Amino acid sequence: QRMVRRRLRPKVRLATSDEEGWRLYERYRSYVLCVISDVQYPRAGSEDPEAGLRLLEIIRSTDPDLPLLLQSSRPDIESQAARTGAAFLWKHSPTILQDIRGFMLERLGFGDFVFRQPDGTVVARAADVASMLAVVDDIPSDCLEYHGLRHDFANWLMARTEFDMASELRGLDVSDFLSMEHMREHLRRSLGEVQSRKRLGQTPA
Repeated sequence: QRMVRRRLRPKVRLATSDEEGWRLYERYRSYVLCVISDVQYPRAGSEDPEAGLRLLEIIRSTDPDLPLLLQSSRPDIESQAARTGAAFLWKHSPTILQDIRGFMLERLGFGDFVFRQPDGTVVARAADVASMLAVVDDIPSDCLEYHGLRHDFANWLMARTEFDMASELRGLDVSDFLSMEHMREHLRRSLGEVQSRKRLGQTPA
């Protein structure tokens, strides 16, 4: 089981050119947690000062909800990153490591799942699948809709190597459900399946 968990653990794939980056994205598209890109790197055989922006724009056009992070030593790039729907990291920030950690915890699902209202108010927290199941019935509908629109549930499960369930949820939009209660029931059923598999895996042979 330790070997299986190690194999399924999220991994970092490094690309050193625009073309290599796109090939990696296409290869792992169904399992990509996020894309972190520099702004300037080789494209079509020469240095391109805005290659990263172009790459993230293309990726955003194929996946409107994938977490993206653009890093640069040029603070003026931040507004362009925002138009792409990407978070921005200034390379000379004195808190750069904390900023990366915050991005990973908040957007990639490596920390607790924090249920928030659209205005940012924290409603509840879930440390694992069991605790999420315990609170999902009490979460306000507008809070469920907020996280559903951002595909936060799928990202959180993806970070926990529940790839099949995460892929299924990522393929669904809030508009696919008749109501928020319908979406709540689907989420409850999905989490229950994950929990059942975990219990079966813990059963002694």
